Amino acid sequence: MRSSQIGKSDYNFRQLRDEPCGSSNRRELRARLGRNRMGGVHMQNMTSRRSARAVKETRKDYLKLLRTEKDHELAMARMLTLMKMDPPLGSPESEEMEILGLLIERYEEEHYPIVPPDPIAAIKFRMDQQGLKKKDLIPYIGSASKVTEVLNGSRNLSLSMIRRLSEGLGIPADILIQVPARKRA
Repeated sequence: MRSSQIGKSDYNFRQLRDEPCGSSNRRELRARLGRNRMGGVHMQNMTSRRSARAVKETRKDYLKLLRTEKDHELAMARMLTLMKMDPPLGSPESEEMEILGLLIERYEEEHYPIVPPDPIAAIKFRMDQQGLKKKDLIPYIGSASKVTEVLNGSRNLSLSMIRRLSEGLGIPADILIQVPARKRA
């Protein structure tokens, strides 16, 4: 059974349950829902292909360590279904969504790590963002020739340059401290 079918069915049930009972849909509502002795709403009978036990077992399949791409895809599909439901805080669906988020985050950190940018690329990106030219970097790096050498990768950033660039342009120092890619080879 596909994960999108499970979530969609649960969502439709919830949507039907929460709808105001107008006279036009009252018969349909009575056909799908019943009232227990305490007045709570429950499924009268499970006419669908799966039982309540199957739904619980399927939910358990999502709440496991994600080891394969297929596990990741199933967890993402369930997460999207839960997000469409917009469960209230503290509900079982909300708790499931939080756990899935942690599992997905862990899997993506392992399999799709984010590599910090090259310091020169970070400086050029910030220049592009702020519409700066090489001459605008002179207060942070030094002379115009030093700016050119740094941007070409023939000169490393000094500690004072890193401090001034970090404070002036807002580039994190840990990115600027790295050895540029051109120097690594």
